[in-house]
Amino acid sequence: MNIASFCVKRPVTTIMFFLGIILLGIISYSFFPQELFPSLTYPQLTVLTEYEGSSPQEIETLITRILEEAVGTVNRVKKVSSISKEGVSIIILEFEWGTNMDFASLEVREKLDLVKEKLPRDAKDPIVMKFNPFEVPMMRINLTGDVSPLKLRRIGKKDFKEEIEKIEGVGAVEVVGGLEREIRVELEETKLRSATLSILDVVKTLKKSNLNYPAGKVEGPFFEYLIRTVGEFHSTKDIENLSVKADFPVPEEKLFYFKKYFKKKEKEEQVLLPSTVRLVFVKDLGKVIDTTKKRESISRFQGKECVTLLVRRQSQANIVQLSKKIKATLEEIMKKKFSSPNTPKITYNIVYDEAEFIKSSLREVKNAAIEGGVLAFLVIFFFLRNLWFSLGIILMTPLCILIVFILMYFTKISLNIISLGGLALGVGMLVDNGIVVLESIFINPSSHPKEKVVRGTGEVIGAITGSTLTSISVFLPMVFIVGLAGQLFKHLSFTVVFSLLASLLTAATILPLWSYGYIKKYSSLNNSFGGVSIPIWGRIFDFFFSFRILVLLFTIILFVISLQHFLHLNKELFPKVDQHQLLIKIDAPPGTTLQETDKISREIEKILFTYPEAKEVTANIGSSEETKEKIIQSQEANQGQIFVKIDKNTPTASTLKKLKEALKPLNFEKKDIKISLLAQESFLKRTFTQQAPIVLEIKGYDLKKLKEIGIELNQKLKKIPFLYNLKLDSPPPRPEIKIDIKKDKALLYNIYPQLIGETIRTSVKGKVETKYKEKGEEYDIRVILKEEDREDIRKLERLIIHGFYQDRVIHAPLFELAKITRGTGPLRIKRVEKQRTLLLSASIFNVPLSKAIKEIKKVIGEVSLPRGYEIKIGGEFEDMQASLKSLRFALLLGLTLVFMVMAGEFESLWHPFLILFTLPFALIGITPALILTHSTLNVITMLGMIVLGGIVVNDGIVLIDYVNFLRRKQKIELKEALRKASQRRIRPILMTSFTTILGVLPLSIGRGGGLMQPLGIVTIGGLLSSTFLTPVVLPLLYYYLEKLLNVFTPSLKEEKEEKETLVQKELFPPKIIKKREEEMAFTSSENQEKKTLTTSTKNKQKTTKSARKEWLLSYLKEKKSITRAEYAKLLNISIPTAARDLKVMTKKGLIEGKGPLGPGRIYVLKNKNSAQEKLQ
Repeated sequence: MNIASFCVKRPVTTIMFFLGIILLGIISYSFFPQELFPSLTYPQLTVLTEYEGSSPQEIETLITRILEEAVGTVNRVKKVSSISKEGVSIIILEFEWGTNMDFASLEVREKLDLVKEKLPRDAKDPIVMKFNPFEVPMMRINLTGDVSPLKLRRIGKKDFKEEIEKIEGVGAVEVVGGLEREIRVELEETKLRSATLSILDVVKTLKKSNLNYPAGKVEGPFFEYLIRTVGEFHSTKDIENLSVKADFPVPEEKLFYFKKYFKKKEKEEQVLLPSTVRLVFVKDLGKVIDTTKKRESISRFQGKECVTLLVRRQSQANIVQLSKKIKATLEEIMKKKFSSPNTPKITYNIVYDEAEFIKSSLREVKNAAIEGGVLAFLVIFFFLRNLWFSLGIILMTPLCILIVFILMYFTKISLNIISLGGLALGVGMLVDNGIVVLESIFINPSSHPKEKVVRGTGEVIGAITGSTLTSISVFLPMVFIVGLAGQLFKHLSFTVVFSLLASLLTAATILPLWSYGYIKKYSSLNNSFGGVSIPIWGRIFDFFFSFRILVLLFTIILFVISLQHFLHLNKELFPKVDQHQLLIKIDAPPGTTLQETDKISREIEKILFTYPEAKEVTANIGSSEETKEKIIQSQEANQGQIFVKIDKNTPTASTLKKLKEALKPLNFEKKDIKISLLAQESFLKRTFTQQAPIVLEIKGYDLKKLKEIGIELNQKLKKIPFLYNLKLDSPPPRPEIKIDIKKDKALLYNIYPQLIGETIRTSVKGKVETKYKEKGEEYDIRVILKEEDREDIRKLERLIIHGFYQDRVIHAPLFELAKITRGTGPLRIKRVEKQRTLLLSASIFNVPLSKAIKEIKKVIGEVSLPRGYEIKIGGEFEDMQASLKSLRFALLLGLTLVFMVMAGEFESLWHPFLILFTLPFALIGITPALILTHSTLNVITMLGMIVLGGIVVNDGIVLIDYVNFLRRKQKIELKEALRKASQRRIRPILMTSFTTILGVLPLSIGRGGGLMQPLGIVTIGGLLSSTFLTPVVLPLLYYYLEKLLNVFTPSLKEEKEEKETLVQKELFPPKIIKKREEEMAFTSSENQEKKTLTTSTKNKQKTTKSARKEWLLSYLKEKKSITRAEYAKLLNISIPTAARDLKVMTKKGLIEGKGPLGPGRIYVLKNKNSAQEKLQ
């Protein structure tokens, strides 16, 4: 009893089983964690070390090189790169994919601990941070209104942030942009000098005074009292009235140090020397201002100042449900707090919502399921002309999807854009097995409904199992693809495998039961099933068979031409997809202020607002360094970005071209301002390719020489027309003020560089050592010099530094301890693999990556490099090489596994080898399809070829399996078996191919973003060619290989045929058939089949040896000759029996053999008269 028989006999059990699957599938779907990308651990660590006040050269020498040597020995490290810039060292460690990052992080920390003592004493401890490009906020909300930036941020924090964080599933909400309140104590340098105070004295006094301190308890007669000292500031007046020191008359010896300097400046700056005892208050030294923090960044949306809320979710939260809750909360906030006329006019815009991507992907899968089911229904109905059978496909598709959901849930694969892509791809392959089963049941000649269903299913169950296993064998090797692509495609491959297994299960169980219900009810119609037959195919096959050598030669020529063009296709990592997004990068000269950069941005924004296709314009200038992550990814004050969302009906290239022309009159190049215009690719591509399309790494040791080589190379590359946005990562030296400390004098007064540096930093940038509390909120109290004093170098020279000399406090001005000069210094120093490196990046315009690389290599060859210098091509090219190499490996491994699976199915080595010849048929269609659609060879194209490899061989399996069945069971000669198998299997081949082609048709026309478009193009092109070549060319190859086997291995062939005939067993026996020969001999319109059937039936009566001898002699009188195979076939006996009969009659002298021994040996009558006599 096979599985179809069980389902037919136990319909209630089967129905309950699938109802349980439906229930579990719905429950699994409701509990699915939904996210944009699967949870991945990105193999990258960043080591951040801060050393305030140090130049990039000092950072490189004192920190970066030491740490590079240490962490470079960590296991599985692939690449070490670093950036040394002012006050911070950033080392980036890239590991091999699959590395356990928890253990790697622990090992890195151990290595850092070993060299920590070698770092400067004032440097902070190195911090190890993990990096993941997928950990982006699930929602970005822009707030705009008719209020000040300060109030807008306060509204965002108090009214929106606190309410959203209350929602279950929200992890955190970050407020970015606007202005923050700050209490600033601005001191005057002259007054500090008059009071002989250092700015650090004020900082320490504020810190010690602004606190409440517990002092214990006191017991009274009846109560216990808590004692606490209250010193916190309650208003800015408290800060102003804080006494910093008690000033006494200045001794003569102490006054000596200041008289010399003060004598000239006393009149013009009205500096009064203290002569009486008095208290010095903060208000005497400067003023206390309730203001805002200094702006380090500016954000605008549609030209208006905005505040952005970044919403992050908890790890297991359902993003779609959480998004609905957040939107409902936002509406509720607007109604409660900002709907009345007296409240500020606040508006919010959700500029990014991860849930929308997920819902869009779900819609695509839903549409693919509906379209796939409907198209499959139409195709099957067209061929079978039976409504009930065709509706079985509609039932099968959603049932398979629910089974996939169950398997995904238990294997912990989340519902994300990758797994949904695999499911959408699997939906197109779901119906193939069902079509084969339905077609087999449909044409089965049995009159009994149960036998018709069971035998029809049993006839093909082995073939569909084999074809499913081959498809699975193709997808499983995708787990060996390296890099981020491999991690993502692993989820896709598992989802497709689950779809194929679900398709096999439903095709073998629920479809036979579905068919049985109809056949049982309408049993009177059993013999009227006809559908659309293709009688002309027999004549077409005969025509091609008669010119078989020419057909094979023509096919080989087509394959060679296709292969030649395929190998010369242009290559790139990912296909170019127009996402209708434009990114404008602004790079002003180093040292440019935030306000000046903002002016540049506003000029560009003004142009963009005149374009009707520019739907959304978001500008970000500079960035704040509130967290360690922002220090790594931050922009400088001279940098900005403008994001433009373009109308879907307008090509991004046309807007980009128009904007280039509009920017020319602004003459940014003459002002040394670099403006880069980039057409944004899909988020998936931007995540895969972290760098520019082309990055040239110029390596050496001398920064000046590196820059010279970079400038020369840059000039040569500018001549290549398809390269743009050429950017040499060597910004002009940044202007700086150098303070060279006179260490001998400083040491004389016990003053160390740290104290001098801290004093200067506090004076210029300010220092926050305490907070001002009000209404439950805390605000920074920043001590800083007033703006006029900060910007005047002469006044900085007079800063007071406290020292000690012979147990007395010395107040030394800065100009006595250091020399202040102006100069320039590098902005940053980049190192790759422990070598100084200069990066030259470029973007490509409308040209494949491989073509661009060829031209760039020619240019590199023209550059003369000194000894010790080299140029390496990196960026997307490096990623492309690695990904395509691993994809080729996955394809070859998949084909090897397919061969092994088929060898196990056929118990033969040459049959699988023959079926693999269907793959070149696919290449004949793939190459023209890619050329006509101007597609390139990329990761998605290779993925499509891997998918196609599992689909195309299925047609060959079904065809060869049926040829073997006809030859072994029905004893049909080779040519007729090939003709009959081709005609019999052309209909299911066409049905499965057309359903798959129509299923991927939406992908091929670019629906759903277009990233997967090459996959659809490859699938359609390959299936169109293989569908029409497989039923013709594969039988011809079978024919010639069979002939070759007969010629070169006759003994092996004979032994094989004898063994196969004795076993009397087809490739995948249904185990239920006893009358197979009679029932499979159904009525045919062809005379040859009738003649063969009649002869076979008559000869079954001749079972005795004497009757066989008599029949043979009379046959030879009429036909003159016979072979052993013909004798066995005509009498329906085994080859060994036929061989024994012929041997006995030859010994008796009745017949004689001519030709070489083997199945092709001819037997004739030896002597007609003597033969008759001996027989008598």
